[in-house]
Amino acid sequence: MSESGSDTGEFGETLTKLSEYIIDLEYDDIPSKVVERENKHIIDTIGCILYGTSTSWVKKVIAVSEHLGESGDTSVLGSDYSATPARAVLINGTASHSMDFDDHCQEAGIHAGSATVPAALAYAENTDEPVSGEEFITAVTAGVEVGIRSGFGIGYGSVSQGWHIAGWTGAFAAATTAGKLYDLDHSQLSHARA
Repeated sequence: MSESGSDTGEFGETLTKLSEYIIDLEYDDIPSKVVERENKHIIDTIGCILYGTSTSWVKKVIAVSEHLGESGDTSVLGSDYSATPARAVLINGTASHSMDFDDHCQEAGIHAGSATVPAALAYAENTDEPVSGEEFITAVTAGVEVGIRSGFGIGYGSVSQGWHIAGWTGAFAAATTAGKLYDLDHSQLSHARA
């Protein structure tokens, strides 16, 4: 973004197209094969969370969260603990990836489920309006798409510099998923991606 706050050049055009894609994406736009894949992807991610929550290292993450007083009303799957939405997303995402059994797009370096599904679950649990299955799948699909595209954009060069690529791509994927569910406009999505 320029100092005036507007996007400029090719980068700005790309971000505008990306925001438009997120805003405009509807369930009916998603091919049936992708919907089928996302259904399996969501179930797989929930299974990974449930197993991951039983591991000693995720139990330590929960214990630290409890110690910090980070309790709330959002479920940490597979446990009796509930936390603030942000903390629950962190723990559920950690649990999903804890055994490295979660989905992985090797070419883009992303584990999209560990970012998108916990964000969508936390939103669904904390909104006053019910979230339909179609809305949930659409938001996760948008997040996966953006996460993968960001992975291709960032590239594996970051790994050689000591950065785990899934940390970058997951942030974009989760922000997209939440942004779609919150029905953010272009300006709000621009801030979510910055």
